[in-house]
Parts: sequence; structure tokens; C-alpha cells
Amino acid sequence: MQKRKSHLKIILKISVVIFIAVIFSDCAYFNMYYNAKESYNEAETKRKEKNQVDKSLYENSLKELSKILEFYPDSKWVDDALLMMGLCYLRQEDYYKAQRKFTELITNYTGSELIDQAKIHLAEVEIAQKNYAEAKELIDNIKTENLDIEPYELLKLNAQMNLSLGDSIKALDLMTQAFKSAEGEAEKISLMQLSAELSEKLYADSTAAEIYKELASLHTEREKVFSSTISYADALFRTGRTEEAIKILEEFTDNEIYADYSLKGDIRLAKMYLDNKIPLKTFKKLDEILRTNPKNKDNGALLSETAYYFGEYYFRLIKDLASAEDMYDSSGYYDRRNDFYQKAAARIGSIRDFRALRKKLENFQAESDSTVSRSERSDDLVRKDSLSQDRSKNSKRSSDSENKRLKNIKDAYISDKMKFAEKALYEFDLKDTAMVIFKELSEEVNYPHTASKAMLYMILSDSSKYGGLSDSLLKIYPGTKSANYIRIMKGIEPEEVIEDSAAYLFNISSQKFIDSLYMDAMNEYVDIGTRFPKSPLTPKILQAAGMIAENYIKDYKKAAEIYGILKEDHSGTPQAQFASKKLKKTTDVQEKSVQKEEKMTDSDIWYLMDRRNDG
Repeated sequence: MQKRKSHLKIILKISVVIFIAVIFSDCAYFNMYYNAKESYNEAETKRKEKNQVDKSLYENSLKELSKILEFYPDSKWVDDALLMMGLCYLRQEDYYKAQRKFTELITNYTGSELIDQAKIHLAEVEIAQKNYAEAKELIDNIKTENLDIEPYELLKLNAQMNLSLGDSIKALDLMTQAFKSAEGEAEKISLMQLSAELSEKLYADSTAAEIYKELASLHTEREKVFSSTISYADALFRTGRTEEAIKILEEFTDNEIYADYSLKGDIRLAKMYLDNKIPLKTFKKLDEILRTNPKNKDNGALLSETAYYFGEYYFRLIKDLASAEDMYDSSGYYDRRNDFYQKAAARIGSIRDFRALRKKLENFQAESDSTVSRSERSDDLVRKDSLSQDRSKNSKRSSDSENKRLKNIKDAYISDKMKFAEKALYEFDLKDTAMVIFKELSEEVNYPHTASKAMLYMILSDSSKYGGLSDSLLKIYPGTKSANYIRIMKGIEPEEVIEDSAAYLFNISSQKFIDSLYMDAMNEYVDIGTRFPKSPLTPKILQAAGMIAENYIKDYKKAAEIYGILKEDHSGTPQAQFASKKLKKTTDVQEKSVQKEEKMTDSDIWYLMDRRNDG
């Protein structure tokens, strides 16, 4: 009996020890979790109310949670520990580690009530890493509505998802709801900033203005108050409330309280003067900024921006390109590592290109006259009977070369003239200059595509003054893109556009042949063929000219001359082979050899008049 009592005492002692150990163990990992939760909650309070990420508090929480996983891997708090660890990493923007912890919970603890909680936060991680498809799949697989997440955080998450799917309007609506429902002031301000920036991207400037105005009233730091006020004024300016926007910036930049930040405000105010085309105020403000703010490492980029706007002042308002170029160049003096210097450099390049084009146009007449003079001298030499046959051939070759050069000079001149007019109108806002040039170009009937384009520019730039040119464009240049543009404007069905200028002019000149104006048709064909040597249709055009000379005008010498050009300049083409055969029959210099040609076939006649039935 005594032994039995002793045995029972031993068992009771062991049970008590085991019970105490279990109780102690439960208390130990509960205390670890409690301590981790305390640190995490304190960190979250700072994040939401002060917009601060206290990494030391998150690290304290992680330290306690790691002990639970290491020493008590089978405890009931493991899934809670994994979720909180993922959140600690997420708040510190350590997305890789956060992803691992949330995934571990979802994968290894399938019976946990925290699965959907982990999925929603894992979706946050995926969105932060721009993995929108993965985030959407996670959100779609969430089964419960009882998520332990602040309503505004869920709204923000859905806003980001809609933004990734391209629904910016829905995203803005959700983001607006999010900041209105946020309780912590810091989180509210953060969401409002995102909403304001999204409003600007959507050109919802009135909405942006309202948000920036409220932000300015919520901020307590002077720099942030000033920054929000500048953004507020900008948004007002974009909505057309110009005077109000300018007045706000004038007051803030004059307020000594914000003297440390006024440079940015002054620059923005100067830009408003510039954009609103107020020359005197623009000059005074820009001049004041550069005079009162010496260059240093802190303000170099801002002064570079100011110099760029000063260049814009001369470029856009004063039309003084020399002064504009000087100011653009000084933008690089202040700082070269910013977007405004890149813009300034682009402006400098544009101004120099404009000057170079103008110089080329000014030199055209002298170059053209010189070429004409050389061509005439060569023609005189060709006409002199006293020259030997060899010298006559050389003179003829020289004359042809000068004539081709003259045509190339004219082609380049027309092209440069159009570029110059386009730059004058669209880059330099020199409308009067552009209209004079477009008027001249519109009369260049030998350059139909350029002429019709010039006429269209005139119509589009001032429909009240040049609208009557529409009918003339359709009549004079019917087969051009510009004519089709007018047709579409008038509700008329577009017609086929002949892009190749040689083909276009050939089509028009063919009417001369149809009207039996053979000499005119032949001369125009030769002119087209020599002006557009690279056109695929040119060999056919020259062949047609030779055949008109031979079969209709009976000018066999002229026919031989045209066939000679065709053979020499377009060798390898069927038309050159045709010309070779013709020239073989004139080697004895007897005109009758050309006279005895067989009757023309239908296919031969096609070459004489295109009329666009390119069979």
C-alpha cells in the first residue's frame, strides 16, 4: 500500500511538471507573438498618421516572429506569424521576402482562416512589382468578404488594379473614395496626392485643382504647402482660370514665409506670363530670377529651366531668333543634366536649320543664273558650224549636263522652300511669311504634289480667307492627296492618288496628245522624263516622246535624239532595247530609214498616252 502511494506521488509530480512546461511553452510563444504584434501596431500607427516607415519597429516584430517559427514550428500561431512577417516586409518594400512569406502561408497552411488575408496582401506585392495578371488572379480567387484590411486600402488596391487594366476613370473614382474614407491623416494625404496626379494624367484639371487646394490646407510643412499651392495654381491655369492662378502665385512668391522655396514659384509664375503672352511681365520676372539667384549646385537645374523660358520669350513672343539662341545656349551654362537643356538644344538646332534653309533659298537665284549662263554658252558652241564633230559632241554633252543640273537645282529649291514654309508656320509661328511662300508654291504646276499641299496649308490655316481655293485645288491638282482631303471634307468620294510625280504629269500631258497637240505633248514628255530620271515610268515616257516625234511630227532627227537619251540613261530596260533597234536603222543618217517604219500597234499607242490605264 505504501509503495502504491509512493508511485502515485511520482506520477502526479511528473504530470504537474509536464503541465507547467506546456503552460510555460504556450505563454512563451504567445508572449513572442504579443511582443511582435505590439511593435507592428506601433509601426503601423506611425505609417498611417505620420507617413513614416519605422524600420526598427518592423525589425523588432520580425525578430520575435522568427523565434516562433524556429522554436515553435507546430504552434497555432505560425500562420499568424507568417502573415505578420509578410506585412512587415511589405511595409519596408522588401517585396521578394514578403512574397515568400505570403506564399508559404497560402501553400503550407491550406486550412488557415488567414489564406484570403494572405492573398490580398500578396496581390499588393504583385501590383507593386507590376505583375498585374498575377494580382488579378489572386483577387478573383478570394472567397470571403471578411478581410482584416482597412476599407480605404482595399479601395486603393482596386484602383491600382483598374489602372493596370486601362480603366483610368474608374481608378480615379476608387482612389477618390479611398482618400475620403482614410482615417489616418498621413495616409489620407498620400492617397490624395495619388488622386491629384492621376487627375492630371486624365486632364481632369478641375478635379486636380480641388484636391491640390485641400492638400495645401492639410500640410503643415511649409515646403509641402508651397508645392501643393503651385500645383493648385497650375491646375487652375489649365482650366482657363488664368487671372486667379497668376494672383495666387504672385501672393505666395511675395510672402517672406516661403522665401526658401520661392524660386520654383517664380519660375512657374514666369511661365504663366509667357504662356499667357504678357511680354513685359515675362521679361521682368525672368530677368529678376537670373539676376538675383547666382548659380550653385542646388539651383543649377532651376536656372537652366529659367534660361530656357527666356529663350522661349524671345522665340515665341519677340521673334528675335538671335537672342533666343543666346538664351537657349546659356541654359547649358547653368546645367546640362536636365530636360530643359535638351529642349533648348533642340531649339538651337531648329533655329540653325531654319537659317541654313533660308540661306539656301537666297542663293538659289545666283546658282540658277550661273547654271543657265553655262548652259547657254554650251548651246552656242553646239550651234557653231566651225567646231569639229568631236568638240560638238562634247559641247552637247556639256549642255545636257548643265540642263540636268538646272533641273536638279530647281527640284531641291522647291523641296527646301516647302520645308522652310512648314517650319515658318508650325515651328516659328511666322504665319505671314509662310503664307507668302505657300502662295508661290501653289503656282508651281510642274510640282503638283507640292503645289496642292501648299494650297491645302493655306486653306487649313485660314479658311475664311483661303476657303475659296478648295474648288481650284480640285480642278488644278485632282489626283493628289490634298485633293482627296478636300473631297473628304466636302463629303465627296476620294479618287485614286497618283503618288509618282512623273506619272501624274504624264497623265495630264496625255490630254495634249489626245487633243492632237503632238508638239506640245512631245516636249512635255521629254521635260518630264528628264526631270524625273528615277521614276519607274520615265523610260516609257521618253519612249512615247520618241514615237510621237517619229510617227506624228515626222521629225526623225528629234526622234533619234530622244532615243539616244533613252538608250544611254536607261540601259537595261525594254524601252532602251526598243530605242537601240530604232537607232540601228539610222546609222546611215538617212531619214528614210525611220520613215519606213511599220504601222504602230495598239500597244505602241499606249506609250503615247498613259491616261492611267496601265495594263
